[in-house]
Amino acid sequence: METALLKYSLADVIQKLRGILVKQGFLIENFDVRNQVVIAYRDGNWYRSPKYILFELSSMDNRGTRIDITASIDSRRKNRKAEEVAEEKIVSMIYNSF
Repeated sequence: METALLKYSLADVIQKLRGILVKQGFLIENFDVRNQVVIAYRDGNWYRSPKYILFELSSMDNRGTRIDITASIDSRRKNRKAEEVAEEKIVSMIYNSF
């Protein structure tokens, strides 16, 4: 699990996160604003396996939001290192977008 800390309100982060995920080719399976959980999915192809990304959003105060990111890659071999790399890429993508 990776964590991103942003100096934006929760409402701003939710709105921007949806756009970022769609732009990156993810399908949003569950966007539960009440429980502050987002589940996104990107289908695999010949070279990469399908990915599920779980975002857990929490408001730290009026102007701060914490995003916990957990990746799960569907493959025959469970490769935690590949999941960690995917999480790190998503965190850097979020920081670059805000």
